[in-house]
Amino acid sequence: MRTIQQAPHSRDRAELGFKAAFLIREINARLNSIIASELAQTGLTLPQIMLIKSLAHGKELTITELAAELSTGKSTVVGIVDRLEKAGLVERRRGGEDRREVHIGFAPTAKERLAAIKTTIDATFLKTFECVPLEDFSRFQSTLEVLLESMGATASENAQK
Repeated sequence: MRTIQQAPHSRDRAELGFKAAFLIREINARLNSIIASELAQTGLTLPQIMLIKSLAHGKELTITELAAELSTGKSTVVGIVDRLEKAGLVERRRGGEDRREVHIGFAPTAKERLAAIKTTIDATFLKTFECVPLEDFSRFQSTLEVLLESMGATASENAQK
């Protein structure tokens, strides 16, 4: 039986990739834990906060647009929107020309509460990452963007096969 031999640099790259994936997973788990505990005072879950952050750019979005932005299913987004709407933070608005289209935006009455939530979110992230030098953080972000872009290209290539 013949085995496929990888070039030494391929094995190194595979091992480094595995270690990087493990570290990213660990960072994600710890970050989720920190965010959940720090933001518990807001009474919101991490997915709800992520949706609020997506709407924070001031543009109303459809369920489909939010699902794409949050990398989750439309039914999940509907549930998140339902809970945020019940809490008085967001509201559904029918489209102007196409009444079937529903846009999600902030409820006008939620301005003060949303400002307090934003302050809490900003303080949490500042506290979490304050020990990382800005240059390192910037390089890390660039590297993650390259990885994400590379993985997107790989995913679309696999989908075409």
